[in-house]
Amino acid sequence: MKHSKPTWPRLALATLGALAAASCGSAEKVPAAERPQATGEPTVTEVVMMSDDEDEPVHDGKWLYERNCAGCHNANGDGHGPTMVQLGLEARDFKQGGFAFGNTREAIYRTITAGMPGSSVMPSFKVSLDEDERWMLADFVLTLCPAPGEPASGTRIAIGSHPQIARGLLPAVADGKPQWPRGILLGTPEGLTFEYRVDDVRLLAVRQGEFADRTDWNDRGGGELVPLGKAFYVPGGGDPKPAFTAMHFGNERPLAARLKSTLATRDALGLDCELVDKRGTRLASIEERLRVEALSIGGAFTRSFAVRGDLESVNVVFDLGATHDGGAWVRGEPTAWQQAGEVLRGAIPADGWLVGKRGDGFELVHVVADKNVKLVRDSESLHLFVPVFAGAEQVSASFAVTVIGASEWSEELLATLGKELAR
Repeated sequence: MKHSKPTWPRLALATLGALAAASCGSAEKVPAAERPQATGEPTVTEVVMMSDDEDEPVHDGKWLYERNCAGCHNANGDGHGPTMVQLGLEARDFKQGGFAFGNTREAIYRTITAGMPGSSVMPSFKVSLDEDERWMLADFVLTLCPAPGEPASGTRIAIGSHPQIARGLLPAVADGKPQWPRGILLGTPEGLTFEYRVDDVRLLAVRQGEFADRTDWNDRGGGELVPLGKAFYVPGGGDPKPAFTAMHFGNERPLAARLKSTLATRDALGLDCELVDKRGTRLASIEERLRVEALSIGGAFTRSFAVRGDLESVNVVFDLGATHDGGAWVRGEPTAWQQAGEVLRGAIPADGWLVGKRGDGFELVHVVADKNVKLVRDSESLHLFVPVFAGAEQVSASFAVTVIGASEWSEELLATLGKELAR
């Protein structure tokens, strides 16, 4: 077995967000007094993860760890590697255990493969290491961890090589938010879980880690279903607005999404819904498919939609969640808008990128859509206008939205990620 070089560019980096493309670790903040002091000149850090000799043979998991992980996690796994020390951060301490996304062999392998979403600088190694190398690396990381405790009670649902779906009562995503008696979890082999309410279908959270625990095993929806992964994407703080509204001659009205079916095969994961108004009239049908993206800066996900209208002159609007947690868009809004009733319409950026400020980080949103799909701005948020009728002619429309968390962003980073998504 020979190791290969990473295929993403080796970058000279001046920001932590760009560093995520070439380093490893779950970044935890260090008190300011303990961080290296700024000198007034930008510090450029180049992290070389692997040997330059493409023909050098791989020896074992320890050999891979020293060349790919020790710079952040340190040789002994305590999280104080030289790269993290230089940046004033700490990586995951393997010696303490307590992995954010599970400490089983399979969970560690998934994290190595997909990276970690959000503001973490843990990248994906799906491209730079082959499957056997990632398993070797996972096995070595386990040797740095504490001995396992008592086994789980046996109520946990594990995911193997195929996606899995579980139904039941979902606890509140966050304090002060409601629980959902009718909930559904869609889990992927890569370790992501998509959490929905299904009385009126809305995405509540996306999690990374182990799948779920439940209080019964009949899968009839009556028992409590406890997601085990760590939530990194929570639209609406755990109680989001309807994702779709109807637009009729400039007037918007909310639509309820009725679940019709779910899909979980080796090649596809998703759900199908119909959109109805408050009278129960069906206005459109929606097919949603879910995909995990393994990017150089960590994990991400894509939601792809196919929309077909059922009522003449009614089009739909998809909420991008621009202000669901008090954030704001900082990149991608058109400078000129076309007035359309009470809303404003503009073109999606040519490269598809929108960037939103979220807490202490950023949300990078990549949109790929049919040419007639437009951005819509109202007083509260940013949406996608999805035309499903052209005059009296019924048409279908499709679009895909990829969401990536990052601690920083730059135009160069967006260009790199765009190329990775296009592969």
